[in-house]
Parts: sequence; C-alpha cells; structure tokens
Amino acid sequence: MQEKQLLEQMCRQLVASFHPQKIILFNKKVSTDGALSSFKLCVILDTDDVLAAEQKIYLTLDFDLPYDILVYTPAEWDKYSSDPDSFASHVNQKGMVLYHG
Repeated sequence: MQEKQLLEQMCRQLVASFHPQKIILFNKKVSTDGALSSFKLCVILDTDDVLAAEQKIYLTLDFDLPYDILVYTPAEWDKYSSDPDSFASHVNQKGMVLYHG
C-alpha cells in the first residue's frame, strides 16, 4: 500500500473512532526503498484528558506501521500553535493537514 493510502486509512480510523477536529502529519520515516516505515500525527481532539485520549487511541487503533500520536485539545491548540516558540507552532507551520473536520 502506498504512503497516501496508508495515511488515509489511519485518518479514517481516527475520524470514525474519535471525531477529531484536525489531524496533522508532522513527521514520517521512509525505508531505503522509499516506503513509509513510521509516522507521527498531531490530533486536535475535544477531550477532558489528553493522556487518556492518547492511550485510548493506541489501544483502539490497529495499524501495521509504527506511529506516534500527540493530542492537543482545541483550547491548547489555539493557545500554543500561535506561540512561535512552541512545538505546536512548529507542527502548525511545517506539518501537513490530513484532515480538518
């Protein structure tokens, strides 16, 4: 399966199970043959407990490739993505939006 299809599959699973506001790809690794080997996603999700949401995502989603998830609440995202010194700002500027609900 190609990179685009793999990421779309992951986004479909995330959207169906967690209904995020936004999903951003902020890092990916490719093997020597050019195939996607792992990736990192930032997920903007309305939740009361970010750590519990991250754990639930890992426990719920079955995916063939290694991945990392970083969850922000909408309020955190609004606050930190506008701060040029924050990691969220870096993700916002350099990442690729895969889903925006």
